Amino acid sequence: REAEQARGRLEGAGRLADEARKRADAAERRAEKADARAEDARRTADERSRDADRKREAAERDTAAAERAAAKAKQQADDAAADGRKEASRLRAEAKRQRKALAD
Repeated sequence: REAEQARGRLEGAGRLADEARKRADAAERRAEKADARAEDARRTADERSRDADRKREAAERDTAAAERAAAKAKQQADDAAADGRKEASRLRAEAKRQRKALAD
């Protein structure tokens, strides 16, 4: 009778050990899935960071190009204004000469 009780306790302990192993295996699988999700999240964050860096660098290049274009346009406008002033001065001098010629 004691042997049967011992065998029953042993079988019960074996079942408990099996259940504990199953729970441990399930916990390990959940941990592996969590690790995989964390790695995916890290990769996604890295990709987004690199994408943001590329966009920032492109914006900086675009800004620099726009600043160069604005400086060039300003220089062209300044040159055109100077040319216009020279032409106006030449025309005023020509008109003055013609008035003088008519007066003589």
